[in-house]
Amino acid sequence: LNGGEGRDGLYGEDGNDTLLGGLGNDTLSGGAGNDTLDGGAGNDSLEGGKGSDIYIFRRGSGQDTISNYVYNDSTPDKLDVVRLEGLNTNDVSIRRESDDLLIQIRQTGETLRVSSHFYSDQSYGYAINQLQFADGTLWDEAQITAALLIGTEGDDSVTGYASDDNLTGLAGNDSLSGRAGDDVLDGGDGKDTLYGEDGNDALLGGAGNDSLSGGAGNDLLDGGAGNDSLDGGKGSDTYVFGKGYGRDTINNYSYNDTTLDKLEAVRLEGLTKDDVSIRRESDDLVIQIRQTGETLRVSSHFYSDPSYGYAINQLQFADGVVWDQAQITAALLIGTEIDDNITGYVSDDRLSGAQGNDTLNGRAGNDILDVGDGRDTLNG
Repeated sequence: LNGGEGRDGLYGEDGNDTLLGGLGNDTLSGGAGNDTLDGGAGNDSLEGGKGSDIYIFRRGSGQDTISNYVYNDSTPDKLDVVRLEGLNTNDVSIRRESDDLLIQIRQTGETLRVSSHFYSDQSYGYAINQLQFADGTLWDEAQITAALLIGTEGDDSVTGYASDDNLTGLAGNDSLSGRAGDDVLDGGDGKDTLYGEDGNDALLGGAGNDSLSGGAGNDLLDGGAGNDSLDGGKGSDTYVFGKGYGRDTINNYSYNDTTLDKLEAVRLEGLTKDDVSIRRESDDLVIQIRQTGETLRVSSHFYSDPSYGYAINQLQFADGVVWDQAQITAALLIGTEIDDNITGYVSDDRLSGAQGNDTLNGRAGNDILDVGDGRDTLNG
């Protein structure tokens, strides 16, 4: 069936048919049988129907849409194929939009949309089983799925599946969403946004000012270089920080998290307790690398209502030393060789200024304020 010019409707019905839309915005419906559908120029709608069908797409095809819906097709060894004529793997990009698969020609921007390719109920047969490239390369469904988890040098939106996936953003300002499963999300360069969602995920920001959100599960969040925002969400999460990481902020809010034996940890890679100083600023805990001045701020660590889950439970140092919350609290009451501002708690505390011109604030409780050397200010 050859539509020629104009806005044509071609219906193959029974048999192994070839439908050629020609010029114009055409509608091609193969019906039963093993059909070949070629929309030609224009924005075409293609529906193969039952059987093993071939959809043809090339430069000049325009913006086409495949509706590959067939309920409970009993065709033996059914194989629905997209044949990319004159196009190799480097000539196209593929991405996921909601449940649709989009194949785009890099040079022209033309797209082939496979509607509901990722719809979870396989009995409806929406998915394309194979991509055929001009040089003979074939991608099956597994290879299509894997390719969609790798971004480009531009700004990408990459979404995982219910399985355990590895998502890579590469360069550009990317958005990566792991969905279910124990996933690894690597933003690469650029200002990236990573969402682990369900599962025990590892989120790696890479270079750039990134935003990492773990979601549910026991997650690892490593912002990498740049000033990053880290939110572990529910579960027992680990935040990684070290030299070269910049100025990161942890927003460890998780209201009424019911995780058993919940443990929120900061892992200080390559750093011992002598390499860092810690201080309190309002309700925040600030960990600073002495050599570089880089900081990790734990927002609202000292917020009085523990049901909000802001606090970090543990600091882990590179030499195996581990501080729990009590040790973190005690360390904050001891000054350094510089000018310190030390604030106590509602308990009975001992504050030590050490060297420098220090300010010691006792707050509530029966406190001891030890000035040490320097010109110090004491507020009981």
